[in-house]
This record gives sequence, C-alpha cells and structure tokens, in this order.
Amino acid sequence: MSKLERSFRNSFQKLDLKKVLDDHEKLEVLSHVSDTLADDCLKHLHWKAHQDVSKVLHNCDSAHESIMKFKEQIGGVPEWVNWDLVRQGQDVFWKYMVPVNIILTNYSLAGGLAANDMANTLECNGSDKKPPLTNARVMNTSKFVLDVMKDADCLRPWTGEGCNQEHLLYTLCEFSIVIITNLRKMGINPTPNEVTAYLHLWHVIGYYLGVTEEFSKRIVSENGAAALFVEMEKDLVHPGEAGKEAAKALLGNMALRPPMFWPYNLHGAVMRKLVGDEITSSLGIEPTPWYWKMIASGVLFNVRLLHSSNLFVRPRIYLYRKFTPPLWVVLSWIGKRISSRKGESEEKGGCQFERPRLGPDTSKKY
Repeated sequence: MSKLERSFRNSFQKLDLKKVLDDHEKLEVLSHVSDTLADDCLKHLHWKAHQDVSKVLHNCDSAHESIMKFKEQIGGVPEWVNWDLVRQGQDVFWKYMVPVNIILTNYSLAGGLAANDMANTLECNGSDKKPPLTNARVMNTSKFVLDVMKDADCLRPWTGEGCNQEHLLYTLCEFSIVIITNLRKMGINPTPNEVTAYLHLWHVIGYYLGVTEEFSKRIVSENGAAALFVEMEKDLVHPGEAGKEAAKALLGNMALRPPMFWPYNLHGAVMRKLVGDEITSSLGIEPTPWYWKMIASGVLFNVRLLHSSNLFVRPRIYLYRKFTPPLWVVLSWIGKRISSRKGESEEKGGCQFERPRLGPDTSKKY
C-alpha cells in the first residue's frame, strides 16, 4: 500500500472497512458512462449556452422519446425519498455550517484535486480559466450548496457537462461522507440520526445529479459510503500537474477573500490537518511555519467549542438558514470588488450554474 493510499485510508480508520466493496471493475466502468438520458435530451432540446434550460424544457413541445422520458423522470422522485429525512439533513447542514464550510473548502475542493482526472476535467471544461479555480467559481459552488439546503421545496436538479458517473459519485462522497468524517476529526460528533438524515439528503441530491442508483444508494450508511469512497480512491487519487496547479490556485484565490478571509498559510495549515500531510504535499502545497499550525489548531478548537454544544441549536439553525443566503450575495460582491481591484477577470472564470430544471412538488405524497 502506497503512502498516499495509507494516508487516505487513515481518514476512515474509525469505520469498519472490512466490507470494502469488491466492485473495482464496476467502478472503473463508470468512468466511461455519463448521464446518457440527460445528454440525449439536451441534444434534441436545442438548448443554447446561458439560456434558462428550465424554461426551454417547459416550453418544448417535442415528442422526442428522450425529452419525454426526461420530463417524466424529473417530474417526480423515487419511492425511497423521505422528505422528513431531507429536512432533517438540511438542519444538520445549518447546525454545523461553519465547520462544514471549512471542510468543503480545504478538503472537498482543495484536497479533492488530488484526483487528477477531476482536475483535468475542470481544465478541459473551460470552467477552470486563468486564474484557475477563481474565487467566483468557489462562491458559485457554495451558492449551489446553499440553494439545495434552503428547504425541501427548493431542492431541484441542475445540469452540467463533462463529468462521467465516477466523477459524479466521487463528488457526491466529497460532499457527504467526507463532511461527516472530518466533523469527527475536528472533535464534532453528529448523532447517528443526524448522520442518517445528512446522507439521505445527499442520496436525494445524487438522484438529481443523475448518479446511477446502483452506487448512489451505497451512501445511505456511513460504512457503505466510506467503503465506496476508499474504493474509488484507487482509481482517482493520483495527483498530477493539473491538480497541483489548481490546488495552489484555489488556496491563492481564497486567501484574504470571502467567505472566510483567511490568509493563504492558514488555509494550507488547515488543509494539512484535515487532508493529511501526504496528500497535501503531493499537491505541491508547501508546509507552513509552526506558528500557522498553532493558529490553525486554535481556529479549529474554537469551531469545535461552538458546534459541539447542543445549546441554542434551533435558534442557530434558524439564524444561519435565514441570513446566510443574503450574506453570501454580499460576500460574492466583495469578492468581485477585490478581484477587480487586483486586475483579475473572474466573470467567466467561475462555473455559471443555470436556473434549476424541473423538479418535484414536495407538497405531494410520494
């Protein structure tokens, strides 16, 4: 076992991985499979870039089989969707929003670039312009997360291009099981019910993303999700030049900018604590001076103190849910102003998410 693989597996050392999936060949096949129904639908929809795809789809009267099937599929949800669990999962996000945001930035986004295929996909897609992984792109990604966390009625699918099933599944794990694992690493312990609800929430989001059900259903249990993630690591986590460049650029473009306004070295120190020295070094992130490590430890300690207590949980969830989305608009504006003053052009650097497509009416009983 390589040092990288050992470092990666150590993140899940407290979980029972004896039942690691014996699906290596099946997972490898997913790298050659996309969301074929969505791709075929877009092909016959005559959708153009920057159009509101939901309006185009609603106004389309084509009787093409792929468009009809796609409308039928996104007009409802599978029987396994539990809207009460979805709402509880969203509450878990808001309850732990600050540490979750830290993990998403410094592990899921920065550490996730160790999967060199993912970094290459970003680069080839054109969503990774110069400078790569701009602050605007990160804020847009965060906006997507906030949109799907607002409430159950706002949970809608979205579209994208260039990702295969393996990439989608890996991303799904980065936003679900990685959050739970790193919360525990930070000393914050969600309850079993919270873990179940949060993983169910991302199972539902995975359905909207078009992830194959055969594998997305594995994330409904903590051990199953961890085993799936570790199995994919064999194929994906091989840092290359694209990943190194993108990881350095990501931390650089987040330095002293929203949403956290942390210095570059603090991002690097926190990344090492969450992702581990092996993977962080493999991405070309230099070790930080000892005092930054102490500052990072202090920051994470204070975050743990704030979020380990069950005092004022409901008011905290309410305040986060109510005021974070408008605050994000202000922070995004500040980020753009900072970039413009530095002479950086980010308007086309970020991933421009389209308005959500059709989605289920969650007031109905499924």
